[in-house]
Amino acid sequence: MERDHRLTARALLVGLAGALGTALIARAGSHAPLRAPKPTRLDALEVRAAHPRIWIDDAKLAWLREKVRGRSKEEVAELAGGSLPGMALAGLLTNDAALCRSAFERHVGKRTGEGRLYHLALLYDWCHAHLTAAEKTKVTSILVSQMERDMQNGRLWRSFHNAGHTHAMTLTLAALALYGDHPFGDRALAFLRPELEDILLTFDEVFPDGAWAEGADYARHASHHGLRTFLALKSATGTDLIAQSPHLRNVATFVFYATKPNGLMWNGDDNDYPYLSAWEHRALLMHAAEYRDPHAQWFLNHVDVERFELEEKDRWEHLLWYDASIPEKPLDDLPLARNFRGKGLVLARSAWNDPNATWIAFTNGDYFGDHVHYDVNAFQIHHKGALAIDSGRYDDDWDAAGKADQIARSQLFNYYQRTIAHNTMLVFDPNEQGWGHGLLNDGGQRHLIWKNGARNVPEDYAQGTFPSDDGIGTCDWKTNPGRWDRGDITAYETTPDFVFVRGDGTKAYAPEKLSRFVRELVWVRPNIVVVFDRVVAKHERTWLLHSVNEPRLDANGFEIEEGEGRLANVVLLPKTRRLDKVGGPGNEHLVGNVRFKAGPQSELNPSPLHYGEIPGAWRVELASNEDYFANVMLLTDRASSERPEIEELVDDDTQLRFRVRAGATSAGLHFTKGEKPHTTLKIDRGSATTFDH
Repeated sequence: MERDHRLTARALLVGLAGALGTALIARAGSHAPLRAPKPTRLDALEVRAAHPRIWIDDAKLAWLREKVRGRSKEEVAELAGGSLPGMALAGLLTNDAALCRSAFERHVGKRTGEGRLYHLALLYDWCHAHLTAAEKTKVTSILVSQMERDMQNGRLWRSFHNAGHTHAMTLTLAALALYGDHPFGDRALAFLRPELEDILLTFDEVFPDGAWAEGADYARHASHHGLRTFLALKSATGTDLIAQSPHLRNVATFVFYATKPNGLMWNGDDNDYPYLSAWEHRALLMHAAEYRDPHAQWFLNHVDVERFELEEKDRWEHLLWYDASIPEKPLDDLPLARNFRGKGLVLARSAWNDPNATWIAFTNGDYFGDHVHYDVNAFQIHHKGALAIDSGRYDDDWDAAGKADQIARSQLFNYYQRTIAHNTMLVFDPNEQGWGHGLLNDGGQRHLIWKNGARNVPEDYAQGTFPSDDGIGTCDWKTNPGRWDRGDITAYETTPDFVFVRGDGTKAYAPEKLSRFVRELVWVRPNIVVVFDRVVAKHERTWLLHSVNEPRLDANGFEIEEGEGRLANVVLLPKTRRLDKVGGPGNEHLVGNVRFKAGPQSELNPSPLHYGEIPGAWRVELASNEDYFANVMLLTDRASSERPEIEELVDDDTQLRFRVRAGATSAGLHFTKGEKPHTTLKIDRGSATTFDH
């Protein structure tokens, strides 16, 4: 699932500013700072003279050779696979010059542009003793040419975008390989020091719990490559920066919680590969080896879902990292929910290691840029099927940026990324300003990627040298407190019995139309979900829930089925309301009266859906001019007809109080109304009270 195309068309957005008619201020090819450089943790790094350096030091090399002791050269080559790194690693471990020379001939040959940059760096480093001077010169020329281009491209080097992390990894490996043999190795490391410092600050100061700014898919190009980068620096210099990083320490934790019971992954933000994949396998191999993490080891050894296994081209990573001596521990001793701070993401489940478990996500956080969605206070629910989903599809429409006529036809920009595609709230003001660029007014949250013709996204953490569209260093996170603030998770509590989360999403909306949006979600495990909203606005509010299949509506609510799961919803508030369903063939991604098409039918970039993608086809719209919404959901098997039983309902100006029953479980909930929300919960299971607060 390698995706080099995203380093240009999607992820880098190199031409975006030019398309918008905004001049880029380029940094010098040497990346010379425009002000005195700040001290970094990398200033004292010294690369050792001996090869290999990248991910392998003397102790690791001895361990690897012991690992393959007794195997023939052919058997080691089979273990490592036929990719360029695989052949180079086999050549190193067997001390076989022929394997290294064969790797060069097969993967480099006479075509100077062939091979990924970091693969060539591994070839140079791991086969250093066996390549001829002419072969080293050829590899060096390819590396230096690409390194120089990357270092001159200011648009790449931003720590809040996955591209910065991808190129930092490849440039770091190339610099470590060439250091001491070619002056560009030293030049590149000097360039990288402030970049890598800023990357660490972004990781650890903003996302300490392991989630990434742009979602699970782009974590593969940021967090996972961060592991590669700092592990390489550790082996090449002896300096352990990875031990100081809470973000990198929690990369595996995010993988555990983001994985749904069916092997698909949290698909918030731009994500058209929403499944547990070889990317996660490779990251967990590194993580388990570095931290001797028993949970990661268990996950590697026991999770058996389609597409998680390594591909043939990645076999060398198993040989390089997997250590069978690491003890393993099932995930059962981990909490059932986790709040990933910074990202503003709660991921929760009813049980570990159960394909029939329930999984829920709730998101409320700041705006972090290109691939982030306008989904504050949105939730997703999986229970034996996709019941409440993020809808739409990540079509590659980035080339439309700056072309209003194309943007107006883009499902990506007008639906998929927008509030209307998520299970949160719309407030439609026909006179709302601030869209522009061909964007439609969906009634949702403020569009933040562009402002006054320039990109308005966080770029670096605090480096002060990124060439933002409106000047140097103007989009640093640290120096712009509150600029990208959209919402916060203001309360969070979890026990084995329940999950409670409160999100304030007021700042996500234009203040001219909305003055308050606070959502409280209570999940009484395993199957009762209550969502209580206070929405103070000048226009009609519309509560959304998206589904794959057509909902069935009645006077009191609706039902949704998908897979073997079912969601039965009872509407308690608002009292005066309009309940509709929108969707079906041709109307799957409707904004106002405009029909957008996705995936194979996309107007701008038709392409097949990838494994695990579920664009959805329907949504429930619950509309009212009242301030309070309360919905009670029961999750059941598809064959069930059970609905939430509501008792003791009290609704007045100060409170909403009721009891909901489902089987042997009953939950009493009390929500206060007004400016200061307060919620109490009592859970009875049979004759026993298991929680009362």
